[in-house]
Amino acid sequence: MSIHLTREASDDIDRLWFQSAADFGVPRAEARLKRIYSTLRETIGVFPASGRLRPEFGRGVRSFPVLPHVLFYRVEGRRVTILRVLHSRRDLNGPLMSLMLSA
Repeated sequence: MSIHLTREASDDIDRLWFQSAADFGVPRAEARLKRIYSTLRETIGVFPASGRLRPEFGRGVRSFPVLPHVLFYRVEGRRVTILRVLHSRRDLNGPLMSLMLSA
């Protein structure tokens, strides 16, 4: 399975790194990113159906927790598209509204 990050997901990861580095230091920010990328490669990339279906956010949208964040993605053939990477405490309706409209 190939994994593709949308611009929004890439921006989410950048923000996550900068916020984590500012709040907790660079080593912890690096560790969070490493966990996210490992999950993408070793779990979602191998078992794409392992995430929970989230029809409230659009057709085929799935989520997978990498605490304290949640990965939102869609499987399209042999490609996994990472849609967003959001903090689990965030109100999800705003950032994911565009997914609902594009489904």
